[in-house]
Amino acid sequence: MFLSGSTNEAFDFLRRGVGKENVLKRAVLGPVRAGYGVNQFMDNMARSAVYIGKRQKGQSVELATREALRAMGDFTKMNDFERNVIRRVVPFYAWQKHIT
Repeated sequence: MFLSGSTNEAFDFLRRGVGKENVLKRAVLGPVRAGYGVNQFMDNMARSAVYIGKRQKGQSVELATREALRAMGDFTKMNDFERNVIRRVVPFYAWQKHIT
């Protein structure tokens, strides 16, 4: 029945079955957001370790920050085209850009 229709029809069917849209959103988006949170925590922990190591060797705050981002990747440093187009097409684009 709903499988032959559009995606919106399938989503509407699920929403009616669950009863409230918020319940469905939490069930689906909750684990996704949690995964992003864990990933962000791990990235920040690794950058912090490099930063602390550089500071202990006597580097300035600015230089230690720059070195930590260079070593561990600044995944937010993208132009508009990369952010809005390429990142949607190429999985893990920011990471691939960094390691390349």
